[in-house]
This record gives sequence, C-alpha cells and structure tokens, in this order.
Amino acid sequence: KPRTTSRASEADRKTASRRKTRNRAATVPGLEVARREGEDQAIVGARRAKFPFYFPTLRYQGSRYAGTEPRIYNIEDEKGKKRRAYRLVVSKGIVGEYYGIQGTTWRAPPILDDPSETRKVNGRKLELHYDGRRLRLVAWRTPRAVYWVSNTLTQSLSTRQMIAIAASLKRLDQK
Repeated sequence: KPRTTSRASEADRKTASRRKTRNRAATVPGLEVARREGEDQAIVGARRAKFPFYFPTLRYQGSRYAGTEPRIYNIEDEKGKKRRAYRLVVSKGIVGEYYGIQGTTWRAPPILDDPSETRKVNGRKLELHYDGRRLRLVAWRTPRAVYWVSNTLTQSLSTRQMIAIAASLKRLDQK
C-alpha cells in the first residue's frame, strides 16, 4: 500500500522559501546574491573600523570569505598621519584566486591616482582603473572615506562582474 503523504505546514513552506532565496544567482553571469554573509563580516568589523563600513551584497558564484572577520588596521599617509582601513578577502574557490573589498579613511591613496575612466552606476560615481585591457580596481568615494574592489592577481573577474560587485556595496546601517 502507498503511504499517505502529509502536507507541509506553513512553517515548512516559509523555511523552504527562505532556502530558495539564499545565494540565488544575480543578474550578472557568474555572480550570486550573498548579502547575509557580507553583512555578517561587516557586523564583526564595523566596531573596530570606526568609520562607515560597506560590504558587498554580490560575490563570485561559489566563493567564500577567507577568514571569519575582516582585517582592520592603520595605515600612514605621506604626511605620517594614521588612517583607518579594512579589507575583506574573498576566495574564488580556486587555489590562489582571491579578490578583495577595501575601505580607508585616507581619501587620496596613491593606488587610486589617475583612474582610466569614471562611470555612474546606481547613482554612484565609480572610478575604473584598468591594467591593459583588464579591469584591476573599481573605486568610489564618500565624504569620509574611499572604497574599492580589487580583482584577483590573474584578473579573472570580468569588467561586468567587478562593476556589479562594486555597485552592490551597502553601508552596514542601510537597508
């Protein structure tokens, strides 16, 4: 005799619905939505950073944060003034393939001198820094800090992926 099947309860349906939306594919090929993981990293690092903490809501598909918390540190500018900074490192899941998200209160770090082009995406003025034909950095500025996404050493993230990740950065206290 076939067994009778029970119907899913309301709680079961809600849990299944939540599971489906977790890390769903983004509109840009190769990326997935991972707001929760980014927000978890931001919550851990924001208290120590002492300036607005932005985290990505998109990441490379199948990648994971390298470490349980972001690296928070001080960096000296050309005049010897200490500036706060943080870095989130994301492993693509391939040996040696990491990309990063960084923020600092140093408003004019030398790495961001002379952008190749600027583009407005989602109301944010992005500075694109190319290395030949490949996009190396995507940066943007706020009144208090500067933030950027850096490509892997082999520059394996596409231009579309880099711009989408940078445009997805959200401030910890924003919805």
